[in-house]
Amino acid sequence: MYSDFPLSRLTLRVLFAILLVRINGATLGMAQEKQSRQSIEGVWEGGVGPFDPKTKTYKGGEYILTITKTTIAAKTKEGEDYGEGTYKLDPDRKTIDVVGTKGQIRGQTFLGIYSLEGDTLLWATTRQGTGQRPSKLEHNPDAAIWLITLKRRR
Repeated sequence: MYSDFPLSRLTLRVLFAILLVRINGATLGMAQEKQSRQSIEGVWEGGVGPFDPKTKTYKGGEYILTITKTTIAAKTKEGEDYGEGTYKLDPDRKTIDVVGTKGQIRGQTFLGIYSLEGDTLLWATTRQGTGQRPSKLEHNPDAAIWLITLKRRR
């Protein structure tokens, strides 16, 4: 029947099974990313760097982030527009990558990692698009890595 075709039926079945597993895995990955995107959507308030309990401020500035299913927009606490970008999440690796599309961050890529626990979002990211992904959720200005601590606005 398929004499001109060099693959056996068993080989074809195995290849088909592998293809189905890959498609299902990709679909699962997309579903996980969608769920992760939905879990971080909203308005977040917080700041960059260490928190100073005396002044009750963050040493690196305070920001309000609005996260939609496709974008992250940042303003200073005083309302100054900082910029906007699109983002990609990998819920398995806990990475978040932002490409600036507007404002001060336009054209820059920020590689980051994140942790979301309840209404607290920790996000370590490269500063000014240096291109190096942080390995830990910690603030390290010498390595151009900023830790952003955010609380969900209710």
